[in-house]
Amino acid sequence: PLLIIKNEKQERKREVNQRALQGQFTNIKEILATNLATNRGLEEIRAEIQHYISKLPHIGSGLPKTWKKVRGALETDGRNYISLTEYLSICEQNRFKKHEDKLQLIGYLHDLGVCLHFQDDPLLNKTVIIKPEWGTTAVYKALDNPKVYDNFGKFTKDDLTDIWDEEKYVNMHDELLQLMIKFQLCYKIPDTSQTYIAPQLLTEAQPVYDWDENNNLILRYTYEFMPKGIITQFIVAMNEYIKEQKYVWKSGVILKKDGAKAEVIEYYGKREIKIRISGQQKRDFMTIVTHELDKIHSSYNNRLKYNKLIPCNCLTCNNNQNPHFYKFEKLNEWISNGRLKTNCDNYPYDEVDIRSLIDDVIDSDKYMRFLQPNYYPNDIYIRDSIINTNNNFIENKTMNQKIVNDQSRKIKNQDGNVMGNVFGDDSKIQGKVTANSPEAEIQKPKKFGLLDSLTWMQNGQIIYYFVTAIIGIILLIIYPKLYPSGFPNWVEKIQEIFPAPQVEKESDQK
Repeated sequence: PLLIIKNEKQERKREVNQRALQGQFTNIKEILATNLATNRGLEEIRAEIQHYISKLPHIGSGLPKTWKKVRGALETDGRNYISLTEYLSICEQNRFKKHEDKLQLIGYLHDLGVCLHFQDDPLLNKTVIIKPEWGTTAVYKALDNPKVYDNFGKFTKDDLTDIWDEEKYVNMHDELLQLMIKFQLCYKIPDTSQTYIAPQLLTEAQPVYDWDENNNLILRYTYEFMPKGIITQFIVAMNEYIKEQKYVWKSGVILKKDGAKAEVIEYYGKREIKIRISGQQKRDFMTIVTHELDKIHSSYNNRLKYNKLIPCNCLTCNNNQNPHFYKFEKLNEWISNGRLKTNCDNYPYDEVDIRSLIDDVIDSDKYMRFLQPNYYPNDIYIRDSIINTNNNFIENKTMNQKIVNDQSRKIKNQDGNVMGNVFGDDSKIQGKVTANSPEAEIQKPKKFGLLDSLTWMQNGQIIYYFVTAIIGIILLIIYPKLYPSGFPNWVEKIQEIFPAPQVEKESDQK
């Protein structure tokens, strides 16, 4: 819930369009007025805050008594931080048995803001900060330092030694610096031993640089409401691709990777972030850039309303710095519903392939695997083609082919759960689809082996024996010399039925 508090200085009142704001931001509950000089309205504000806090889903939930005892022990401890070992000992003193239960509790207290403990960080997980204000005060003491500010956010570990010179920060400089990195407030400059940058303190001035505008990939994000800090978090997260520090400023950055160069700029007044990528392997780099921005967006727990805009690739818009844009979500919706084509909004309104709009800008397969590591678990692979059972489209890795239902061959299983169009040469399609979605698989044709031969002979044994007997009889008739000492008795019976041809003797001829 969000409460808007108006501080009416010198009793000057100003009306706010509450309905319009609530239409745009549904979590706005109240707009309250006060005068902090006289404390007018302050009690009402306090009461409303308490009311909405009490309605939060986790407030009032029952907790085990042992949890409450551990929390109480931490809150009454006079120290700013303790080691993880000390925390585990406190849990054992309060009859905790399982290690996972102890970690579950500290994770819960971290989420509530009672303490800070980062279980996934190799350095910070060894310490439990039981006074969060101790950590945040240290962080902002560094960011507010005049030397750091005048140096546009650049500082070294030696600078931090001078800044954190109080007794309460002794032997904790590494942890506090890691805390700043964890909060995405700074990053280490590559190829330096101890120099760091706080992006929010960078210069406002955009540097001068050359940019090749030919064959750029362009993508935009627009926001209904744009919170501050998105570009700062992005710069910290992508710092490994910042090859030259002179090309990073407060609202933008130039990134480089494998022959591709990305320009990412935030236009806060327009509530927009624009991305341009030039060079080679542009699409792969765009996939990485958009994935990182979408990770930042997801941290707002679906409260952030924005549009990802994909440029048109028609002849008019292609290689144009101001093409027509489509909403990424709308393109996915069309594909899911079987729509394959759309038209550009720019004259002459060319028809474009919807799937190619996405594939020209980002590698959608790789992008979805970023978001969901097990993406495409239900695909059926037939050589270099993918039949996707999650969406109603087919992708061929080697060539773009149109779906023409009367020319394509259908594949489906008996239950009808898997169905799609298969393209290409029949001879290249190995096997047939036999399994049901979602666990579809291919069954390859079996080789004809010895067991198969025996089975075939058994099934056709009458014909086999008959043919074998005929061949044997013919051999015995035609080749009597095979038995120079005379035929066996059983052969003589056969000769009576099928006499062998006789060679005329010389005495008979006389």
